[in-house]
Amino acid sequence: MSRQEKTEKIFETSLKIFARFDYRKTTVEDIANELGMTKGNLYLYVKDKRDLYDQTVAYGLKRWQQNVLASIIDAKDIVERLVLACRKSYEYLSCDEGMRKIVINDPGIYSFYPQEDHFYE
Repeated sequence: MSRQEKTEKIFETSLKIFARFDYRKTTVEDIANELGMTKGNLYLYVKDKRDLYDQTVAYGLKRWQQNVLASIIDAKDIVERLVLACRKSYEYLSCDEGMRKIVINDPGIYSFYPQEDHFYE
């Protein structure tokens, strides 16, 4: 398995665990155990729990964004694009339980203002 594949598996697993227990109750050990790796091995990919959470949420947001973008790319009319984007965002979150729970439990990750959004980049 390549480093990229391992990193994606870490983020997918972390998303499920953070969604289940939320940030405060989740430990790095919980995620390492679920992955079948040691805590030390997990630290080869992230600096600490906060970094793991931030990278995991960024990964989830990017997947969500790519899914919505793929569905609106062919729409020519701006109103049609907006309606499709809203509909596809809703549909995506209805299917991705982990990301939905993260957004509900931590609404600060989805800021309307770039200066407040630490996932802006």
